[in-house]
Amino acid sequence: MPHLTIAQGQEDAVVEEVEVDLVDRLPFTSRVSSVELMVHDGTMWQERASFALGE
Repeated sequence: MPHLTIAQGQEDAVVEEVEVDLVDRLPFTSRVSSVELMVHDGTMWQERASFALGE
């Protein structure tokens, strides 16, 4: 499922601050020029491929 990660691995206080800031702004619309396929190797996330999107 495509998604946008806003904050990951941050202290709880930072995540809570981000959540409070975004809660009234969701959902939002944006244009993107590419997407990245990320894979988890059991330890960390790594970019496997990048796909350019048309207009």
